[in-house]
Amino acid sequence: MLGAAGPLVGREAELTTALAVLGPDGPPVLQVAGPPGIGKSRLLRELADHARGGGHLVLHGRAAEFEAEVPFGLLRTACEDWLDDLGPDERRALADRDAVELAQVLPAFEAPGDGRLPATGEERHRAFRAVRRLLERAGAQRPVLLVLDDVHWADPASQELLAHLLLRVPRGAVRLALGLRPAQLPALLERSLAGAVREHDAVRLDLRPLDAAASRRLVQDAVPPDVADALHRESGGTPFFLLALARAYAEEGRRPMDADADEPGSVPAAVRTALTGELAALAPRALELLRGAAVAGDPFEPRVAARAADVADADVPDLLDALTASGLVQPGPAGRVAFRHPIVRATVLDGAGGGWLAQAHGRVAAHLAATGADVAARAPHVERSAVPGDPGAVAVLHQAGDAAMARAPALAARWYAAAAGVLPDTPDAAPTRVELRLAEATAATAAGHLERGHRALGAVLELLGPDAPDRTPVVAACAGLEHLLGRHRDAHARLTAAHAAVPDPDGAGAALLEVELAAAAGYETRPQEMLDRARAAFARAERLELRPLAAVAAGQVALAHYFLGLPAERQLEAAAQRFAGLSDLDLATRLDLGLWLGWTEAVLEHHERSLRTCERVLRVARETRQGAPVLVTRTAATWSLLRLGRLDEADAQLASAVQTGRLAPNLYFSVSLGQLALLRLAQGRLPEALRAGEESRETAAGADPGLIPGMSGLYAAVALLEAGRPAAAHAAVLDMSGGDRELRTSRSGHVHAYEVLTRAALDLGAHDAAGEWAQRAAAASHGGHLPAEDAHAQRAQAELELAQGDAATAADRALAAALRGEQASLPIDAGRCEVLAGRALAAAGRREDAVAVLDRAADRLVAVGAHGWAAGAERELRRLGRRRAARFQAATGLDALTERERQVAELVHAGHSNRQIAERIFVSEKTVERTLTGVFTKLGVANRTALATLVEAEHRPSPLGR
Repeated sequence: MLGAAGPLVGREAELTTALAVLGPDGPPVLQVAGPPGIGKSRLLRELADHARGGGHLVLHGRAAEFEAEVPFGLLRTACEDWLDDLGPDERRALADRDAVELAQVLPAFEAPGDGRLPATGEERHRAFRAVRRLLERAGAQRPVLLVLDDVHWADPASQELLAHLLLRVPRGAVRLALGLRPAQLPALLERSLAGAVREHDAVRLDLRPLDAAASRRLVQDAVPPDVADALHRESGGTPFFLLALARAYAEEGRRPMDADADEPGSVPAAVRTALTGELAALAPRALELLRGAAVAGDPFEPRVAARAADVADADVPDLLDALTASGLVQPGPAGRVAFRHPIVRATVLDGAGGGWLAQAHGRVAAHLAATGADVAARAPHVERSAVPGDPGAVAVLHQAGDAAMARAPALAARWYAAAAGVLPDTPDAAPTRVELRLAEATAATAAGHLERGHRALGAVLELLGPDAPDRTPVVAACAGLEHLLGRHRDAHARLTAAHAAVPDPDGAGAALLEVELAAAAGYETRPQEMLDRARAAFARAERLELRPLAAVAAGQVALAHYFLGLPAERQLEAAAQRFAGLSDLDLATRLDLGLWLGWTEAVLEHHERSLRTCERVLRVARETRQGAPVLVTRTAATWSLLRLGRLDEADAQLASAVQTGRLAPNLYFSVSLGQLALLRLAQGRLPEALRAGEESRETAAGADPGLIPGMSGLYAAVALLEAGRPAAAHAAVLDMSGGDRELRTSRSGHVHAYEVLTRAALDLGAHDAAGEWAQRAAAASHGGHLPAEDAHAQRAQAELELAQGDAATAADRALAAALRGEQASLPIDAGRCEVLAGRALAAAGRREDAVAVLDRAADRLVAVGAHGWAAGAERELRRLGRRRAARFQAATGLDALTERERQVAELVHAGHSNRQIAERIFVSEKTVERTLTGVFTKLGVANRTALATLVEAEHRPSPLGR
């Protein structure tokens, strides 16, 4: 039969590239891209066949255009046959400790009945990690090839899972092969696929049309050579189109026409005509069953197709035989049947009337209900067949939204909106409509679709009207989303208008709006207004006995005191006492206390207390399945962990925070990325620090000026400075503060930013400017009462003194700051101050003292995993003729290179080509290329320019040691 599986024609080179993925050193991900009909699926099937022949476990799934409604449907279709063939004990062994999370994705796994709740929508990446570990465990038994086709049509949950696997590719003998249409990719997958190529050496194959010779070979058994050439021109060399036209010629005598002027990538009119001819050749009842099959899915269950088409079960075998004989469908997995190509299914649906389709979906919905199918399976058909005012449809769609909320919030938002759309337009339905729109807003926000969530809340405000008593919380929620979108001005305007119109100026609504106005002032760095608003809110909340709101306002008062440089300890104690007095039930109503108390404790350097506060907030968020506070609370915890030198714990927090942020990005995601830059810098992973810092700045770049965009500039600048780019560091700090020398960062970033600006000015030879910045650092340091902040100020001043030739004073200052950091349990700040002191002592001629201090600094920094900062101490020791014993942990950065690799890196930095390097070190040019490949891999850089930047950073007087 024309088009049946046979030798792969015209794709020999592409197949060779694809097969490399199966090798032990092959790329972890293969992307096969191209327009409809180009042969992506055929190439993936060939790859899968080779993998099976080589002993791989092949998991093959395909998304479908008209069914993106089953959460994780793409992975389920890939894994269900494999998992069904395993016994219960084998499944339990594979699940290991991930059974709870895996059960949220793959029904074959059973969660233990221990009452544990699934993660919140924002923390659904836990389930994604569980799937990654499952694949790794399977790969430890035998190599795994996960083939996912037509990923551009994947359901939202599958898109997020795939994005995770592309970001954190499974380790070991696990490979991914993906088929996709670039023009139809969702933004999340587009970013993730590009990132996999950039970060993980994924291979991308963009399939091109066949040439004339390959086209002739593909259809040589069906048409004469001259006709084949004409069909090649008509089809544009697209294999599926070519085969459809050849079939029409062979079976119907259709002659080739001139090439169509269709849009690139679209289905040519001649192909649509050919497919329509194939359909017209079917008997009426066979065509009816085929239409029912198109409604039932792809692949479809014959019995469900029969219900959709209203065909008797007894007639199905003969009709299905006729359809299979026509080549329009073919046997699929697990007794199901698949369409020859998604274009065939789309053509069938295009030929069915809207009324017939609605009735067919209604019949499928009724069949699924009668057979006990869950609401997730029924909802797509109910949505397409419901009539306005149908309470049963509303109930199913509402339940489907609830069921999808934790696993697939984007899908949940769709079901809630669909349920609201079915409600009758009557006054008694208004409360339910409000409930559904609020649920849609919550789900959309959890999915990272903030604009959609904002629109849903806007619809709620229209439904409520201006005088509704429950309007104020919705206004506050709208403003909260506007802040996360970086639209601080809009939030402030909305809140101000609502506050002016509040019916009772002394009531609970007014207190709530005052709290939100205080928050708005904080985001826009207006600390005095923040303090005034927070005090007013606190007074009202206390008088009205609104205990959770009073705790929030108390935290805002303490933070505003800090922002203003005022004593804040008493205010912080008051807020902490109110927080401690809240029950978990009360706390669940104001989980933003992770911001207003957790962050306040962190910046006031009560780090252990902040960690306890954050842990309680996160626990209650999980128990009540509220995900919104997760990201901001994790940033507060990470701040404290970084200060305390608990880098492994900070890494774990950031792994969760960054994955949460990538699934549901908002302005606070830039904070997590910035903290990741600081962590990677401390660990000695400068290229990653540079990337994270730049992404932090890009994420915040579109926001209104304020606290968070300013901090993103600081995070980017710290890495730029250590990479030897002082001018870029200077610009990053000031540009993200709107060019304001007073800075529009959080007050917690002021002293650090002024230290960066001091060092940047010194590196640029601008000593007068450096003096001004160092003075600003001292003035912003709260009188030196906070040890970590004071360390930044003291380092800035000591750097200036050292540059001015007063090495003895610089050494004394840095040693005093180091001692204070040690006493405050701030190992990284203490170690960095000691490195600076060692440099100053050496400059003062006190070599032995310098060596002792630098040795102590290196030990202190290595002990907490701050290998990047420790490397600065070790380089200073080498300059003094002292070599330390090898560290227990593996070397990082340039220290990880072999002597030959280091030699090649230095010559790259000097501007030599590969040929020139080969001549200088007496090796072949190929050896230089292989050596550079190893260097790039070890250092995590992509090109010679990035490598030269790292070497340049080491050549500076004290890189990563200041």
